Amino acid sequence: MRKLKGILLIIITLIFSIFYFTNINVNVPDLAPLIMIAFISLMAYVAYELYGFPRFSDTPIQITVLKGLITIMVVYLALLYILGIFAGYRNNVFCATTVITIVGLISTEIYRYILINANRDSDLFPFIVTLSIIILELSQALNVNTMISTSAFVVYMCNVITPIVLKNLVLTLYSQHINIRIAFVYSILVMSFRGIIPVVPDLNEFTYAFADILLSFLVLSMSYRVIIKSYEGYSMIGIKDGFTLLDLLIFLLFVSFGILISGASPVQIFVSEKNINHITIEKGDAPVVFKGVNEFSFNEKDILMDNDNKIVGIAKVEEIKPTDAREKTIKKLYYLDDENNYVEIDNSNIKGKVLYNIKYLFKPSLKVKEYLNGGAQ
Repeated sequence: MRKLKGILLIIITLIFSIFYFTNINVNVPDLAPLIMIAFISLMAYVAYELYGFPRFSDTPIQITVLKGLITIMVVYLALLYILGIFAGYRNNVFCATTVITIVGLISTEIYRYILINANRDSDLFPFIVTLSIIILELSQALNVNTMISTSAFVVYMCNVITPIVLKNLVLTLYSQHINIRIAFVYSILVMSFRGIIPVVPDLNEFTYAFADILLSFLVLSMSYRVIIKSYEGYSMIGIKDGFTLLDLLIFLLFVSFGILISGASPVQIFVSEKNINHITIEKGDAPVVFKGVNEFSFNEKDILMDNDNKIVGIAKVEEIKPTDAREKTIKKLYYLDDENNYVEIDNSNIKGKVLYNIKYLFKPSLKVKEYLNGGAQ
């Protein structure tokens, strides 16, 4: 009977998710977030009435996991705010919507915590509960009108679906093996800080999605190691037990790649989607561009990118000296078009200079993109 109650709640959650995705989110988008929060709050209350609130004794590993989480969170926020130096910052206004959002996050974690811990004797229950919450959150985050194309779905996979899945894996781990307080800290302060902190970096959604994926991966691996060592009977488990040298290397690699591809810093990495005449950059290469370069720093054979992300090689340079002391020296840059004619480059449209070209880095991803699009180039 106890499991039957939980399964019934999960079924209701799944039915509501489908109805929300296909009807509420489409027909009343302004009211949809309030309806979602009202629903999950009601489900948390019903779960409490059916099961009560499970309570367990605190364990030493809770402090270790919390310290590890705080360490990762500090590094995560520090890196984002450093990027904000280049991208700028924006102000948040703490309002009723913020409070309502926090209520929704708290209700979700209470619902998760009660359902999982009231059925601790079932190994499958945590998975089913987590899956139902992931589907519920995806029904709110996805847009049925924009998912009709393959390319849109790929973007959703990277920017929306993957962060939500990883976040929920972490929160289930905390609810099942640590305590709900740490789940609150992670859900509200770490994953949702952009709606709470008054000033946040003005970064694009890709950068935040990439950062959330990296954060969730590190927190999940750290917490899992600490919990496993605790269950295996290790004594005096500290923060260092949750990290390895491999974690550090992966972290540095992903942070560097994320900063380069995000565009938040002066140096950015791009995807070359076609072969470029007269230069060595080919389809699938990854040119690294230093932005904001003055035209006077260019010479023949240098490679530049314009504001439309078009890459050209400089084939000729003309420097026109002033005839009047009040005039400035003019530097004209030219590239060769497909017919080998010289075409002048608009200096005001130059984005930056290609510093280095990483061969074949994005070739696999372009192949996947072509396959998903039915083989279209």
